[in-house]
Amino acid sequence: MVRRSVSLIWLTVAVVPCFAVTTALTRVHRGQLARVAAEWSVRGQRALQHGDAADAIIDFRNALSYDGESRAVRLRLAQALVAADRRDEALGYLATLWDDEPGNGSVNLELARIYARRGDIGTATRYYHGAVEGSWSSDGENRRRSARLELATLLVSTGDKPHAEPELVALTSDLPSDPAALKQIARLLVRTGLLDHAQRVLLTVLRTNPHDADALAQIGEIAFQQRDFTAASRYLERAAATSTDSAVRRDAAAARLILDSNPFARRLTRAERARRAHQAFAAAQTRLTACLVTVPADPTLEDLRLRADALQRDATEPHLRADPDAIDAVMDFTFDVEAAAAVRCGEPAGIDRALHLLGEAKRAER
Repeated sequence: MVRRSVSLIWLTVAVVPCFAVTTALTRVHRGQLARVAAEWSVRGQRALQHGDAADAIIDFRNALSYDGESRAVRLRLAQALVAADRRDEALGYLATLWDDEPGNGSVNLELARIYARRGDIGTATRYYHGAVEGSWSSDGENRRRSARLELATLLVSTGDKPHAEPELVALTSDLPSDPAALKQIARLLVRTGLLDHAQRVLLTVLRTNPHDADALAQIGEIAFQQRDFTAASRYLERAAATSTDSAVRRDAAAARLILDSNPFARRLTRAERARRAHQAFAAAQTRLTACLVTVPADPTLEDLRLRADALQRDATEPHLRADPDAIDAVMDFTFDVEAAAAVRCGEPAGIDRALHLLGEAKRAER
């Protein structure tokens, strides 16, 4: 009995070091596998960053052969497969990852992009919301904001304004600092008709950089749409000073011409009101004559010609100075000519465009 106990003691003493050695060797082996997996993963990440998705896929698969449990590598492999347009394969990896961790922001974002590409906007929206509300390993605030902006862009591009609006309004309460992202948000707001929100976003850009030509042009065009020609002129002229965009230059010139041609502007002298009304009448007559050549015997244009004849005496500068109330009739005629000619003889330009836009603004006020 004593001998057996002694034997067991010696056996235990002999086995314990063996277990220790085995455990140590196992740890060393696992460490070596992890290092090799990390090396392949770094190579794959570098290939993906350089646009070589095919090599990245090989590298990430090699990494998984050494560390098959790595969720990070499986996610990178899925991203490489997406980049290689092998979305069905990527979906298999991502679905497994999502089952394990449905609140992972990166996984939700990749799934959202795949379903968006397929045109399944409802499913894509669900995963985008998962990305917005999910957890991120780093820089979570910016990544969530970027995911929401991506979703808003998708919804606007597909014409789903009712669902795009709340996403965009949410973005305006949590704006990024990047000027490019701010201007993108402003463009989306304009496309959904949220002009006041867009203006506020652009003013944020201009507070940081008052000379940002793109922001100046955007906010100027918004003011132009809202028929606030004073603000439009102020912003568009500043934008036109450095912009090569012909539309910006054209609208800047139109806004200035509207301001300089408007006989209803405040703080004008009686003589200046009369001068502007007379010049507007003369421009409308020229436009009407040219339009009648293009569209002869048009009943509306013929009626306008008869009105022009009847207004000849009242539209002179001396008469308009003496009787400012006549300006209303002269300008109503002018606006009617420009509206009719725009329909029948093509888009107006120069002073005719300015008077046409001014007429639309005055009718909107009424």
